[in-house]
Amino acid sequence: MSEFRKYMHIEHLTSEEVEGIFSEGMLHVFPKLDGSNGSVWLEDGKVCAGSRNNKLTEQWDNAGFYKYIQSNPEFERFLKDHPTMILYGEWLIPHTIKDYVPEAWNKFYIFDVYDTSQHKYLPYEDYCQLLNGYGFCIIPLCGMCDLNNICAQGELDDWLTGLLNNNTYLMKEGSIGEGIVLKNYDFVNKYGRMTYAKMVRQAFKVKSRSPNKGLGDKTIEQYIVEKIVTQEYVEHERLKFIDENGKLYAEQLGKFLGIFYAEFIRENIFEIMRIAGKSPVRFDKLKKEVYDGVKLYLVL
Repeated sequence: MSEFRKYMHIEHLTSEEVEGIFSEGMLHVFPKLDGSNGSVWLEDGKVCAGSRNNKLTEQWDNAGFYKYIQSNPEFERFLKDHPTMILYGEWLIPHTIKDYVPEAWNKFYIFDVYDTSQHKYLPYEDYCQLLNGYGFCIIPLCGMCDLNNICAQGELDDWLTGLLNNNTYLMKEGSIGEGIVLKNYDFVNKYGRMTYAKMVRQAFKVKSRSPNKGLGDKTIEQYIVEKIVTQEYVEHERLKFIDENGKLYAEQLGKFLGIFYAEFIRENIFEIMRIAGKSPVRFDKLKKEVYDGVKLYLVL
């Protein structure tokens, strides 16, 4: 029997969490979709669905995801055949990127399968074979590389950049996707965790909302927030919150701000360190500045 199991956090390639991911083994590269994280599993004989952080119900269904899973019998058929498996994927609903082809929306694209009996994620080749014949949408491989045969890091960097800038999976003609996900199924980081990495195109990276050649009369905390917290960033996190909670009411502002700040630190700690340089950062002040930055753009 399975139960709700939160999917791993995909780390930026610059994070120490993925140091050594290129050391050896086979590297699998996949297109990254900009939707809502979802999971499907069998619990007490019933098909269940989850969002990024919670088990879903008819009342809290993550923008129709729960209903979609319950309305498509292939999920029950697969899970009855393989009750120890958890399906992970992207429920493609409008988020930051709106340039997917019309027929791509409101479908579940599987990108990982976890086997609770073996306590591990299955490699791409294994789960593709397992899922074959059920009619699922599966995010395809866009590149594969034997890391043991790479002659130089520059060769690998050029190859990955080419994949990143030519990711047109499900995109309208002339559009390119947000980024790519890098998986080395043999990699375990220095903390003993299996971790994946991501690369995001420059167009979707953090941008400063105004030019700034120095601190001027700003504190380092204000300068960091100015560089990172943009309207697009706030909107992306707002949509993630709505996926989990249905709506964002004024009464939930405190909860949203707390979640936003935690994710802000997790996602941007190395960028924060880079921007700060040798300047000491007061994280209590940084938190206040993040909250003020969010309120600047958030419309309730």
